[in-house]
Amino acid sequence: MYNLLLKNRITNSIILVTILILLRLIFWLDPSIETSLSAGILYNEWFGGASTLQVWLASTLLLIVQIYILLDLCMRFKISSELTLIPGLTFILVACLIPEVGMSLPIILANTFLLVALNQLFNIASRLPPERNIYNIGLWLAMASLMYSVYVLMLIAFISGINILRSYRIKELKILILGFITPYFLSGVYFFWNDRLDVFLLGLIDDLGLFSVHSSSGGVYEVGLLILVMILVISVSLSSSKIMVKKTNVKQNYFKAIYWILLVCFFMLLVKRNVTIHHLAILIVPLSILLSELMIVSKPSASKLFINIFLLLIIALQFKNDLVRLLVE
Repeated sequence: MYNLLLKNRITNSIILVTILILLRLIFWLDPSIETSLSAGILYNEWFGGASTLQVWLASTLLLIVQIYILLDLCMRFKISSELTLIPGLTFILVACLIPEVGMSLPIILANTFLLVALNQLFNIASRLPPERNIYNIGLWLAMASLMYSVYVLMLIAFISGINILRSYRIKELKILILGFITPYFLSGVYFFWNDRLDVFLLGLIDDLGLFSVHSSSGGVYEVGLLILVMILVISVSLSSSKIMVKKTNVKQNYFKAIYWILLVCFFMLLVKRNVTIHHLAILIVPLSILLSELMIVSKPSASKLFINIFLLLIIALQFKNDLVRLLVE
């Protein structure tokens, strides 16, 4: 499988979709997974009453779309050292690692808009006038925050990203803020037209607050998952020099922007009220890109071992209840 994904072919990308669907089918074997979590005002308005089946179908479809957006991003801007499908595989492994994360529809929706905004961000490195791209960055980030409120902090990462990719101007900051305000203004008009402006204004801040944890399953299980994710985050952080070695200045700037997104994900944790394990889905995009590049620049034997360990972890976590029952008996 690994050797097939080293070849950048459309037919091979079907393998990625098949792997994703197979891994997500296992979710049906664990009905205890929660699919409801606090979200942004627009998500609650549009998708608040979605059933488990609808959440599964929508999140699966969105993850498939995200795979192709990510692959297009890596290939068009030549972010990866080699043009392979490894970024897509790494994305699937990260997205399916924790069962609860794979069913976090508000964050998966927000991640879709985040990927589109990232595409616009990398476009400003070209010599074309950047105003349109900068406006679109603000617009898509606002859509992400309307799906999952804490994504409003992604503005910090993208302001830093713009500053990294080109010399910054006050005019461009105004354009970015204007793009960000546009979806909020239109949403406010919609709620005002329906005599529900108070619901809209309250919904903007209802999900934000000082950091607090809500445990839905078991403390030991969630702490274990948190430690696992932290190991992955620390690994890509300590490997930054290895990831960016022998890359052009433009490519290094791309990865610096992605590291900024990863950093802001930590601060997003601090302003989220009632944090659950679902919240780890905010790491899917930056972590999958950085891990994929780390795999590409590493030895093939190490990369294959990493994939096998990841697959075993995914299967073990999906059947965690059965494994615990066997150990107890």
